[in-house]
Amino acid sequence: MHIPKTFKLRRSTWTVSFDATKLDTTRFMGICYLRQHKIFIDPALPRNEMEETFMHEFLHSIWPSNMCS
Repeated sequence: MHIPKTFKLRRSTWTVSFDATKLDTTRFMGICYLRQHKIFIDPALPRNEMEETFMHEFLHSIWPSNMCS
């Protein structure tokens, strides 16, 4: 699966970055920042886990939960 660097959702452009410095890697493999329209994914993950994490965070961008920043 191709993980996009950007995607459009509603009227916003979201960016996807592979940057562990934005994560508490002891707890998270990825994080969705709703107000900034950004998703961060741990670059140390195996490819299949990066893809699963992207899909998980993408779903948070559509259906926010109290876990999103």
